[in-house]
Amino acid sequence: MRIRILLTSAVCAATLWACASDRHADITDELVERTATVAPDATVAEPEVTDDAIEHGKYMVQLLSCGACHTQGALFGIPDSEFLLAGSDVGIAYTTPLEVRFPAITFPPNLTPDDRTGLGRWSVEQISEAIRHGRGRYGSQLKTVMPWWGYAKLSDSDVNAIAQYLKSIPAVRHDVPDDVEEGEFSTEAFVYFGVYERDTTGD
Repeated sequence: MRIRILLTSAVCAATLWACASDRHADITDELVERTATVAPDATVAEPEVTDDAIEHGKYMVQLLSCGACHTQGALFGIPDSEFLLAGSDVGIAYTTPLEVRFPAITFPPNLTPDDRTGLGRWSVEQISEAIRHGRGRYGSQLKTVMPWWGYAKLSDSDVNAIAQYLKSIPAVRHDVPDDVEEGEFSTEAFVYFGVYERDTTGD
């Protein structure tokens, strides 16, 4: 079991999902990771957008506590409502600072439908693939800081509803900092809750 994941004690009881080129040109190419292997976008018909689906998606996002990581200030206990689901400038260490001087850090990305800094260019199908299978917009593997493996058995209707809700909320333009590799010093604040390992190769 070599793949590291992060679960926060603050939200693990309520969520499995809360908390993983030129970012300034287009950060929407990834959900969590900052690099991707180029592959064509899937040409899949979008599901019908309905008020019921959006309302159900809102319920699922709240149930899974997505905003606990993806909202500015939430990781420090002071969420900014103007940046709800718009990403966090506070990072999450996903390798342990107890063993290395400078841990690897990722910053929860913007989940609002902003075209440049969020999910505006993602299709519902692409968002659904990221949630349930950990695949980025261009097919790269998402960091397991967002434990997509925990959503593998979510129903199609639940996942589609989450994606439709995220596409329906107001777009907020918010760049989050670049990820920090292990061994590099971070000039941004970050939190550390504990590192666990899980082998997801067979999922």
